[in-house]
Amino acid sequence: MKITQFEQSGLLVETNSGYKLAIDIGIYTPISKLDGITPDAMLVSHIHRDHFALEQIKRLSPKKLYLNEECIQTLDNERLTSQIIKVKTGDFVDIDGIKVTFFEVDHGPNVTIRPKENFGFLIQADEER
Repeated sequence: MKITQFEQSGLLVETNSGYKLAIDIGIYTPISKLDGITPDAMLVSHIHRDHFALEQIKRLSPKKLYLNEECIQTLDNERLTSQIIKVKTGDFVDIDGIKVTFFEVDHGPNVTIRPKENFGFLIQADEER
């Protein structure tokens, strides 16, 4: 497994079989850094633009996009090629052998607008992948 870190909280997890999962790649990651990256799926922890940025999501164009209700509502009539999968605290998904459990975390005191949902992710991957 290979993990690539991007600005702020952005990550790209690539399994040994080549499956790519993007996590929280937001506005602080320049679009030019995303050239050639085609994730199979993407997770977003919350609505703040340093984690949820439409321009970066469109550039990455993941096949599946895991979002909470607040992020989905923000999309409004935005057209994305990704399949949108709504997730909430307590959900568990298996993304091609990458097992993800969503849990609520406190965003902390340094924000003026608190997100309605702020996920933490427990991620476990099959070792052979």
